[in-house]
Amino acid sequence: MKPAGSERALLGRLARDGTPAIAVGSVVAGVAAYGFQIIGGRTLGDEGFAPVAALLSVHSLILAVLLTPVELLTVRRLALARGGAPDYHDRRSILIALAAAEVAMLVFVAIARDRLFAGEPAFLLVGGAVVATHGLFALARGALAGRARYLAYGFASGGAAVVRLALALFWAGRNPDAVDFAWMVALPPLLVLALRPFRRSDRRVPARTGSGALMAGFVLAGAISQAFVLAGPLVAGLIEHDRASAAATVSVVFVTFSLARAPLLIAQNLAARLLAALSTMAARKDHDGLKRWAARFVAATALAAAPSFAAGSLVGPDLIAWLFGPEFRPSGLLAGLAVASCVIASGSVFLDQVLVALGATGRLAAAWTGALVAAGAVVAVGPWTADLRVGWAVLCGEVVALLAVAVAVSEQAPGKRIFDLAVGGALLVLTAPLQALLALVVKFDTPGPALHRQIRIGLDERPFVMFKFRTMEHGASDEPLRRHLADVASVGRVGASGGDAGSKPLWIDGDHRVTRVGALPPPHLPGRAAQPLERTQG
Repeated sequence: MKPAGSERALLGRLARDGTPAIAVGSVVAGVAAYGFQIIGGRTLGDEGFAPVAALLSVHSLILAVLLTPVELLTVRRLALARGGAPDYHDRRSILIALAAAEVAMLVFVAIARDRLFAGEPAFLLVGGAVVATHGLFALARGALAGRARYLAYGFASGGAAVVRLALALFWAGRNPDAVDFAWMVALPPLLVLALRPFRRSDRRVPARTGSGALMAGFVLAGAISQAFVLAGPLVAGLIEHDRASAAATVSVVFVTFSLARAPLLIAQNLAARLLAALSTMAARKDHDGLKRWAARFVAATALAAAPSFAAGSLVGPDLIAWLFGPEFRPSGLLAGLAVASCVIASGSVFLDQVLVALGATGRLAAAWTGALVAAGAVVAVGPWTADLRVGWAVLCGEVVALLAVAVAVSEQAPGKRIFDLAVGGALLVLTAPLQALLALVVKFDTPGPALHRQIRIGLDERPFVMFKFRTMEHGASDEPLRRHLADVASVGRVGASGGDAGSKPLWIDGDHRVTRVGALPPPHLPGRAAQPLERTQG
């Protein structure tokens, strides 16, 4: 079968086999989750809701980092041999992930109890229960998707969130406190047991080793990828200089990114279904087909990023203030950064599944490690307030991750390229305000575009486009340069400007084509550091 026909057949199966139920369940879960947060925010206020926001943040982070890999790798196994149970190696990995999740939650709550959890010891018990029930939930959903029970998967996803919302509505008029709302997070996932997700099958999965390494790479990548969006509120609270404002900053950043996560929630639930199909393609050694899907994910994400930023900036602040109350209103810039980041993160979720299907979780971890370096640089030296430092860091990390995973899929020197993307992406974000100012100055100095495009030769003699700020008049003739180079060739010696009479400078002194901006003396930097755009393009 031709690749195009294979892909059309794949899309047809996705539309017929219950996959729409996963999408519907994801939408219902997202709407119900927002409803729960709105009720909690309006009932408790911004400071009273802060412990619940912190618990939801760390819970979502632990779920995504340690439990989602368990779910998706279970899907991958069962998709290749419908039915059966994990072998010994998978059980060991699952137990390690569950234990690490419990320890992480308890340690975090114990350390941050006074700062983020109002000193309430009950959150230790609640946090442990949240991890236990959602660990069971992740295992159950993996079994459902791996056995192609997509309708049940969608029902479990939406049903648990609806039960949580119903509990919040029931208790809202009974003067609940933050601990009461936290318990509402822990109990609903038990609904999944009614679907009998672990019932036995006649078919068995063949014994297999090496799942520990596969799990390790997936866990590391998941830890970093989810840290951007889910740990953002916690980072903002910890770097906030004004301790009295830390709780309010956590709540504002949390609700902003939480509302922006709508596409990401849907993408994460659809990932289980997508992984099953991509794993089948990987088993057939259809690597070209996987690369085509990766290219489509990147292209669709790039097209959606700019409009999502504009929409978030314009609509986000008013929508959040209307839903949660005026004290939760973020700046337009923070809302735009949050929406754009989550849209890019959604594309990364789909793109990541290509590497998971190939079993290349080591490459996936390397890509997200590079993204973490870029985001960490923005948080460390960014000149903005705590909330905007987090917003810019998340956006920078997501952009670098998307590009780095795409490079890892293409198998073209991923290590060096990922490093270039991480460093160049961080510099690009950090210098974005200055570069925008320079672009305006160049634009108003002389007619023409602010950026000059130039073809350079890169790795393996492949040409690429480099962008530089324009320092000469647009459309100026190159005849003066040709005459000067002829003079240099005739003398045969090249020296610094003002050198001996027998040498010629390589550049032209007093060139009338140079603009006023271009005539400014350049800064003297050690080794002439490459421009950020050049690093990311080359």
